[in-house]
Amino acid sequence: CTLITGGKWYFEVQIIAPGKNCFRVGIAAKNFHPRDHFGAGQHGATWVYDAMRGIKMNDGSSKSYGAKCKVGDVIGVRLDMTRHTLRFYLNSQDLGVAFEDFSPRGGVYPVVCFDRGAIGQFLFPKDRWLSDPKCWGGYHYPLLNDHPGLQLKPPTRASRKARKVVRELEQHRAAIIAEGSYQWCCSVGARLAAAAGSGASITLAS
Repeated sequence: CTLITGGKWYFEVQIIAPGKNCFRVGIAAKNFHPRDHFGAGQHGATWVYDAMRGIKMNDGSSKSYGAKCKVGDVIGVRLDMTRHTLRFYLNSQDLGVAFEDFSPRGGVYPVVCFDRGAIGQFLFPKDRWLSDPKCWGGYHYPLLNDHPGLQLKPPTRASRKARKVVRELEQHRAAIIAEGSYQWCCSVGARLAAAAGSGASITLAS
């Protein structure tokens, strides 16, 4: 998959099975990694369209955008790194600019994030895109020499633990964690604190 550092890019993803809660498509900066325990849209270095809920997401915040999708729908992603704009298409319909004036460090990659039961497929140029980027001029395809599959990996024990701690902090502004986890939680303390707001606390279970 091509690391995008400049220019204009376009790709499409078709929803084969939508899953239950989310089907997010967009871009992620080079420094994003799912092992950070913050998925696409929740991480500050990701910009996505959640087609299941009809919202756009970045850094955990969301706003109404586009429409809710269904099986067979095709999501187009149009990225202009010169103007720093990202817009999405739903079945070739332009949904408008979703994000602008962003400047990811080191470039971006295409990203897809979905839950259990969801299946998606990248559509390659030979598969007849619903939108033709040639009419916009100068657009490239970031997956031209790649054939990625969309596959959901079961959450790790650490990621489940992280989500539980963040959820407790958001709801109760405090969390109790098991022995052996304190050092790990401290390493991501800045993000946990941001999720909970000021005055939150993490306590080691006795």
